[in-house]
Amino acid sequence: AHLSLAGYTLLRIRARAPVPIENRDAFKTQPADRAVTPEATRLDPRRKIETNS
Repeated sequence: AHLSLAGYTLLRIRARAPVPIENRDAFKTQPADRAVTPEATRLDPRRKIETNS
């Protein structure tokens, strides 16, 4: 079974040319939904700042 999986993987890798570097998107990881807590959301530097005015 492992040999079959390895063979199929190699076949798929060689089946088509890779995407050119200029067409690739930046890879960003996201935590699992259950791992995100309200405190983690508040500490995230990418969040939008809310103003209380």
